[in-house]
Amino acid sequence: MLGVIGNVVAMLFLFGLTIFIHELGHFLTARWLGLRAEVFSIGFGPAIWKKKVGDVVYKIGALPLGGYVSLPQMDPTGVLGNKDREEKDQLPHVAPWRRLIVATAGVAGNMVLAFFCAWLVYLMGKPSAPHERDSIIGDVVEDSRAWAEGVRPGQRILAVNGNPVRNWMGVRTEVSLAEDAVLELERPDGGTFTVVLPTEVRNLRFREIPGIDHDTNVVVGQVLRGSPAEAAGLQPMDRILSFNGVAARSDRHFVRMVTEAGETPSVLEVMRPGVDEPIRIPVTPVLNEREGRAMLGFAFSQLDVDFGHRVRVPPLDQIREHAGLIFRILRALVTPREAGMATQNLGGPVGVFYMFWLYISHSVVMTLWFTCLFNVNLAILNLLPIPILDGGHIMFALYEAITRRRVGATFFNWVSNIFALLLVTAMIALTVKDVQLFQLLWGRRTDAEQEERVEPVEPEEDDPVPKDEDEPPESGDEDDADPGPPDEADATP
Repeated sequence: MLGVIGNVVAMLFLFGLTIFIHELGHFLTARWLGLRAEVFSIGFGPAIWKKKVGDVVYKIGALPLGGYVSLPQMDPTGVLGNKDREEKDQLPHVAPWRRLIVATAGVAGNMVLAFFCAWLVYLMGKPSAPHERDSIIGDVVEDSRAWAEGVRPGQRILAVNGNPVRNWMGVRTEVSLAEDAVLELERPDGGTFTVVLPTEVRNLRFREIPGIDHDTNVVVGQVLRGSPAEAAGLQPMDRILSFNGVAARSDRHFVRMVTEAGETPSVLEVMRPGVDEPIRIPVTPVLNEREGRAMLGFAFSQLDVDFGHRVRVPPLDQIREHAGLIFRILRALVTPREAGMATQNLGGPVGVFYMFWLYISHSVVMTLWFTCLFNVNLAILNLLPIPILDGGHIMFALYEAITRRRVGATFFNWVSNIFALLLVTAMIALTVKDVQLFQLLWGRRTDAEQEERVEPVEPEEDDPVPKDEDEPPESGDEDDADPGPPDEADATP
């Protein structure tokens, strides 16, 4: 959608806007209620720009990982905020109700921005895919455990482990939290039945049910140079409707059809952006000796939504969907049997920037949708009762309001330092995890390109970002679309 530089600028702007709105909420309410504000910073670390206006230093930090407003009177002990001040500069202790309002104002700012983005998404219409709108099974491998248990394409998943689901985002979330998945299924004729299927750690180290794939659009990402796909005229963002007259139900289903066809002349039917009618494209797969199967030579697009099919989800419903997903992960983190697997679904700053980059590269609407999700996520996480977060300030203010006693300075110091260390450690761990996952993806992509024995086309600035090329994804967007870990495919047909 934009060039590389434009993407970077847009990514930093939207991330910075989210942080700015949050901190602005704290800043404005603090000034309104008479609290002293000393620093307003977007980013941490050394300042790359700063200016003092009145009593406030405004600055931009070198590390764009957050922001802060220095408010000494938010100190719940009434001591630490004045520790290094001369007697004439001592600041009065602030009533807990004032601190409570200031602490919640940042979250309120994020929710206002989230609602504004959701409203724009509603007006413009969000591109969607079948798996975003329903939980219908698109493909089942015939030699899989699922097939043996009677699972078939066209059946709808009603619940996983007793938790109702309405689309594949819900299915993926529940499946990723269990070693065995209890599926309640509905047949096309209306009958229901239940099966228990094991899950495996597969795509991007997340748990999935092997052999089952969602019903989704098969969209072309990067076309490899010198490949049969390039020779046939296949283009990025072509949506493949059928292969030799058989509807393509999913990436994996399409890969199997190409493999079974071998090196025989075949016909693709595709929908191309800007073209009203389907296009028939003759193509002949070529045997890849290293893979031992016929291939066409393209990667599936990560953004497999249908821009011709837009849904208009009311703003409050969008926010409710985002919040529901986040609360489900938080619930899993405090549930002993789910906690270990729930940690695999967490991402850090690198993952956030990656998702911003992905959506900015493709669609304004999808970018607004993810910005809404990110703001809801930030708002909820900041409300957690952790001392260095807004939720911690709320907790201490309520404690003082109820008990009429301030928090002890020594206790507050110890608890704040411990949680600060834990938070920094968690951020580092999540960043390392994100980097390792993306290194894994890049390694798979490189291997797949070598297996094709052709040099891939360098993607143009506006080309869709291709999925990884060994297996297709089993995920969808939340809200029908995926908010959390990116959908990555592993299939090159």
